[in-house]
Amino acid sequence: MYKKFIIVLCFAFIIPSLDWRIYLDFFPDIREVAKCESGISAKALNPKDTDGLPAKGLLQFKDKTFYKWAKLAEIKNPSIWDPMQQIILYRWADENNLLNHFGCFNQLSKKQPFKALYLD
Repeated sequence: MYKKFIIVLCFAFIIPSLDWRIYLDFFPDIREVAKCESGISAKALNPKDTDGLPAKGLLQFKDKTFYKWAKLAEIKNPSIWDPMQQIILYRWADENNLLNHFGCFNQLSKKQPFKALYLD
C-alpha cells in the first residue's frame, strides 16, 4: 500500500495541473468510497452528519479530522475543500490504518468486490 501513497504524492506534486478526477481512475478504491460519501462531488456538504458536525468535500471529512491529519501528513496550506488534498489524506489514512474513520469504507469493506481492490 505504501507504493500507492507515493504514487499519489508524485502525481499530485509533479503533475499538479491534472484534474483530481483522473486520480480516481488510478485508485478505484478511493473512487468507490467517494461515490458513497459524496456522489463524487468535491463541493458536497452534509451540514449535520450522524454526530451533528458538518462533513465536507469529496470524502466527507470533518474539520477536526482533516486538519489534524493534514498536519501529521505535512500538507502545506491545507484546505478541506481541496479534493486532491482529500485524496492524499485518504491514502495517508490507508497507510496509517485509519480508514475506519470513513463510514462508507466500513460499509463497502463488507462487500467482496470492494475487498478485492485492496489486494496487492
